[in-house]
Amino acid sequence: MTGNNPPQDGNPNETVQWWATPAAQPDGAPLTGVDPTMIAGAGTPGFQQAPPPAPPAYPQQPSQPAYPVQPSQPAYPVQSQPAGYTPQGGYPQQPGYPQQPPAYPPQQPGYPQQAGYPAYPPQKKSSKGWIIGIVAVIVVVAVVGGVATLVLKTKHAVTAKLDGKYTMSKVTDGCAVVDPSALQKWASTPDGSPTHTEQKPGDYIGGSATCEMRFTKPAGKYQTDSASLNMELNFDTIGTASYDIWKKVDLGMTGSGYSSGDLSGVGSEGYWQVREDTSSDSSYVDYTCATKDSNVSVQIHLNLDLSKGYSRDDTQNVCKSELTHVLTSIKK
Repeated sequence: MTGNNPPQDGNPNETVQWWATPAAQPDGAPLTGVDPTMIAGAGTPGFQQAPPPAPPAYPQQPSQPAYPVQPSQPAYPVQSQPAGYTPQGGYPQQPGYPQQPPAYPPQQPGYPQQAGYPAYPPQKKSSKGWIIGIVAVIVVVAVVGGVATLVLKTKHAVTAKLDGKYTMSKVTDGCAVVDPSALQKWASTPDGSPTHTEQKPGDYIGGSATCEMRFTKPAGKYQTDSASLNMELNFDTIGTASYDIWKKVDLGMTGSGYSSGDLSGVGSEGYWQVREDTSSDSSYVDYTCATKDSNVSVQIHLNLDLSKGYSRDDTQNVCKSELTHVLTSIKK
């Protein structure tokens, strides 16, 4: 056996290892030089477990000082609230921290000038409004005056035209100023009653009248001759005379079957225009004549549908005689 073997003195104990057996000490002397953790455990008779060492005590951290209010910002006192008050949103006010003032002060009524910008001086009242108002009044007066002058001149011109050789007061029936017997050269039986219109003169119109009539005559077993007349009478006041408008339209129609020319012997000026479609056994004719004189324009339109030939000269004479009849009927 070497020196490292355990001693064998005494009675061996199977449950206690040699390294767990403390060395013999005098009675009452404390055990020294032995690691308590290496001695026998709690299963050894007479063993007492040493209490674990207490953790080191850390020094108490000093409480954080309250942050002072910055001197550049005025302190806003916290409004005292009744007991049990909870701010809106459900979160109570945290104690120990003063309420910070808002970054921007609330806008005061009247919207004062922001700090750091100089206030603008009050603007002087401008006199432009008065000047514009005066100019507007002058313009309105001028326009009204111009309109009034134009109305007076227009009314004077209308009056002068109405003072011509002819008057609307003579026209009570538009068909009474024509001669229906002239149509009996081609047809003798009236086809219904004549139709007519009349418009009395006013401040700016001279009056007008129209008439339409038609005559028929049997011409064989299956054909009927007809002759119709349309008359238009206008008292001219201002602007272009009706005669000039009619002439421009009628003489502007050209092509196969159209002819036109001047008409003399009635009024101060006249024209005629015809469209003919004739054959050996039929004639279809539209003949128009018109005149103007003094303050009136008159137009006669003849439509002939005949089973035989016709004479242009006879038709022109009938149309011209109708113009003369109208002028004679309305002369003052």
